[in-house]
Amino acid sequence: MVEMFITSDIFGPTKAIQHGFFTRLGGVSHDCFGRLNCGYQSGDTYENVDENRQRVAEILGADTKKKLLTVRQVHGNKVVTLTKAMCNQAWSNPEADALVTKQLGIAIGVLTADCLPVLFYEPEAKVIGAAHAGWRGLLGGVLENTIIAMVALGACPKQLRVAIGPSIFQQNYEVDQMFYDKHLEKDSDAQSFFLNGDRNGKYLFDLQGYAQYRLQRQGVEKIDCIERDTFAEPEIFFSSRYQVPRATGQFGRQISAICL
Repeated sequence: MVEMFITSDIFGPTKAIQHGFFTRLGGVSHDCFGRLNCGYQSGDTYENVDENRQRVAEILGADTKKKLLTVRQVHGNKVVTLTKAMCNQAWSNPEADALVTKQLGIAIGVLTADCLPVLFYEPEAKVIGAAHAGWRGLLGGVLENTIIAMVALGACPKQLRVAIGPSIFQQNYEVDQMFYDKHLEKDSDAQSFFLNGDRNGKYLFDLQGYAQYRLQRQGVEKIDCIERDTFAEPEIFFSSRYQVPRATGQFGRQISAICL
């Protein structure tokens, strides 16, 4: 039986949190959105996404889908710190690419379809985080900003446990010369995460490896990379690079979430 969601051993056998890197299985959506599509902006019906999110919320132990919060992702580096006051208001779905919180019973999540979903937990301070990290967000510092926001809530980087979820792997992530140059202009150490591609001016980029390197630079020691390639398993995961050339240009989004 193929799993509806994947968990990471990095968080240990604790009952203090629930988390999951959800696949595309187990929901009610159809066609290119089948089945557990959790992206409201994907082109799927609101009713389908609503039901899918409700199922995720129940698995994570959040009371309702209203307790499963995501942001309007823009491939940037902004982080929202979720406070008690914000939890008592209607959720405004702000533009950002990460959330952190100390609030109990609130699941925070990010949507992906090849980009990195990154979940954070600091057990001493009881702080959680969730970040969406594509190449723009990584280069812009979304992971570093997530750590900064967690530290502001009392977390210590050396105590952080971080799980990097399913994403596109290096052998399937071809990029161009401009992409390569942009990374080296900002970070010369990024060169070690590129391989030459099969064509002139093309490279293969290690998104997971680069994320792990940037986390380690911030003092994070406990990191788990889940070895699942979204592009190579299109029947299990949504993958924009796999689906867009083969369908209508639409594709679903899987959700990754964590809850105290």
